[in-house]
Amino acid sequence: MLTDFFTGIPTEVITGLGSLAVGAWTKIQALKHAQQQFTLELLARQTALADASANAAHARGGEWTRRILAIMAGFFIFGIPSVLALAQFAGLNPVTTYLYTQAGGGFWIFGKADEMYSAITTGYVITPLHTHLATMIMCYYFGAGVIKSR
Repeated sequence: MLTDFFTGIPTEVITGLGSLAVGAWTKIQALKHAQQQFTLELLARQTALADASANAAHARGGEWTRRILAIMAGFFIFGIPSVLALAQFAGLNPVTTYLYTQAGGGFWIFGKADEMYSAITTGYVITPLHTHLATMIMCYYFGAGVIKSR
């Protein structure tokens, strides 16, 4: 029965339909490849823009900004109090006033607000603020220096 069906169709039509199917499949594959190529080019362009932005941010003086911040923090957080402590060996009694907070009691957000106190003392004082600032500056300096653009 099938042979009777094909006997009435010219071979050019059968060849044409086969060529049409192969051509359509080839065109679909080419479009898929073109879409993948476009996506890769778009990703490469975005990566290049991100790299250029990172290089521009690095070139704006970020390295020197980090260095100056680290030096200033080290001087004001540890240098000046150290000078005050060394002044005691010279017979001077410099007065240091510092502020600190103390939890008002309670638990988490249900307690009282933190209360701020001031204290006057002589000598070298390291408060939690000093340690937090020193840690923040150190992590900012080294953390930003670790990240490099390609």
